[in-house]
Amino acid sequence: DGDARAAGSRARGGCWAAIARLSIGRGWLVVLVLAALAAPAGLAVSKIRTSQTQQEMMPRGAETSEAYSDMVAAFGSGTLFPYWLLLVPADGVVESAAFFERARSLVRRAVELSGVGPAGINVTGVMLKDEADVPFDLLRLALHASPAQCAQLAKSGKPVCLEARAAWRQFTNGDPEAGKNATATRISLALKADAFSAEGTAWLARMRGGLAQALGEAGGADRAYLAGAPLAMNDSVALVYSYFPLMIGVTLGVVFTLVALAFRSLVVPLRAVFTVSLSLVFCFALAWLVYGEGALDGLRWAPLGRLGSLTWSAPVLSWPIAVGLGLDYDIFLLGRILEHRLRGLSEPESIAAGVEDSGPLITAAGLIMAIAFGALLFSTSISLNELAFILTASVLVDTLVVRTVLVPSAMAVLGRANWWPRRLPRPVPSTDLLPLPPAPAGPDAADGGDGSGVPPDYETTVTNGNAGRPGSGSRAGPGAGRRLGPADAEATGEAD
Repeated sequence: DGDARAAGSRARGGCWAAIARLSIGRGWLVVLVLAALAAPAGLAVSKIRTSQTQQEMMPRGAETSEAYSDMVAAFGSGTLFPYWLLLVPADGVVESAAFFERARSLVRRAVELSGVGPAGINVTGVMLKDEADVPFDLLRLALHASPAQCAQLAKSGKPVCLEARAAWRQFTNGDPEAGKNATATRISLALKADAFSAEGTAWLARMRGGLAQALGEAGGADRAYLAGAPLAMNDSVALVYSYFPLMIGVTLGVVFTLVALAFRSLVVPLRAVFTVSLSLVFCFALAWLVYGEGALDGLRWAPLGRLGSLTWSAPVLSWPIAVGLGLDYDIFLLGRILEHRLRGLSEPESIAAGVEDSGPLITAAGLIMAIAFGALLFSTSISLNELAFILTASVLVDTLVVRTVLVPSAMAVLGRANWWPRRLPRPVPSTDLLPLPPAPAGPDAADGGDGSGVPPDYETTVTNGNAGRPGSGSRAGPGAGRRLGPADAEATGEAD
């Protein structure tokens, strides 16, 4: 409290001085409160679900989006984007009664193991149509029938030959009219549920396991592969998220290394990584509360309406941007704090002075970025709305809470350990601390008026004994009155 009062006595006044005094004087309380809030925020983050539905990529209200919604309502998403099961017989012959039987058994067993009943999926191929078997003998006759035989078959009321040959060309790589034998066939698996939704993704995982089990039970040499647009999208997203933890680790590792080298400290980068990560946890928790839980549904504004999930790209794209911005603001603040500390201010005094000096700049920069990112909330794209919300929340949380309150409080709690293992000069008593000289108005204003090129904010007057102390009659030692930069002050001052 004594240090906090000393810091307050030198404050220039105003809101930033009040914030600095509060953060320093109640450091432990601020840290504990924010740490307690991190627990429910982390719980909310653990609930985040992502999806890759087509509606998320389409603009709201556009003709394309409305047409897609109407088609999904009429035919189901699975009909528009079906999965495909590719079957390759061991002997390379599709036109075989034995293969037809094996293929039917394999498909039905795999679908059964996937946990979806006939009402939840449409299975169609050359040997199956709407879950019913296509008789092999009739299909083979229709494929190789002469025009007269086709005419005879057509008397039943159905163009059997035309349907069979069209299906053969659609579902196999063969063409009987061109004399090309089929060596592979594909079967359409059209889910009634949205194949891109969380339900569709879960079914895909079960279907893959069921297909592998069905192949093992069959014991044959036939090969089977799943394919289709939903699978390609799902695998792409899964691959991106498999590298996401590595991306987070590498990003934070680079942050730690650069900050450690810049400030020659191990505690400073640890604290920076912690506060940046905490800021992102809070903003991702807010995003889930809005888009996953519908916390702002009362606003009745579509860009902030409940969706039940987050677009898969939003967390991945926002993470590095948010880390970069948060680290920028952290460096702004730390640079000013270290500058005042090297001048001879104590830890609480230098933190208070740094907050006062950098607070307006950081806040202005944060508000500018928040306005820029927030403009994307007026987009009709759901994915852009979510990205805008996460980045805007990240900037505001970092600017108004983390950098303004948490970082000063944490540094006040750590005290002299902030800069470990770096050794800084011992704080100068208030009566010995020389004020920075006012900047001259002449052409040498940028360098303090002495032509040294050193800005006055970075200068420190180094004296011996009591030289420079008001009322002191002692003589200054060698180098008295010489202006040096922060590094010189650290090198010549008495180590803390």
